[in-house]
Amino acid sequence: MPFNPDIGAGTRWRKGQPSPNPGGRPKSRLLSEALRSRLAEVKEGDPAGRTYAEIVAQNLVEIACSEGPGAVHAAREIADRIEGRSRQQIEVADLRLTFAAGLTRNCCSIWTTVAGRTKPSTLIGDRCGCRCVAH
Repeated sequence: MPFNPDIGAGTRWRKGQPSPNPGGRPKSRLLSEALRSRLAEVKEGDPAGRTYAEIVAQNLVEIACSEGPGAVHAAREIADRIEGRSRQQIEVADLRLTFAAGLTRNCCSIWTTVAGRTKPSTLIGDRCGCRCVAH
């Protein structure tokens, strides 16, 4: 049977109609809810009457304070939970600013360096639409 694009056309969402999913994606997942529920329970047989979350936290601190192989990972996990994950900085260069500043007179030489080509014409044709001195 060939594909028929008209199947279901009458029930598709159309621009301007109310959203078919007004609440959006659920904020929580099934596994997260199950873990939260289990971690909130008091562990049977614990003389101090601690919850599983309290026991996990204590074990994590003990591992971080040890000299064992997992100490650094445990310390990082604690820091991420308490302080929040550190931001990763990504440097993005805008070649238009480089050209505007006059730092290069030949945009094609940059592109050929990036692409590993020997001449601009093999990469982008005889003209690339720029105003560099290579054309």
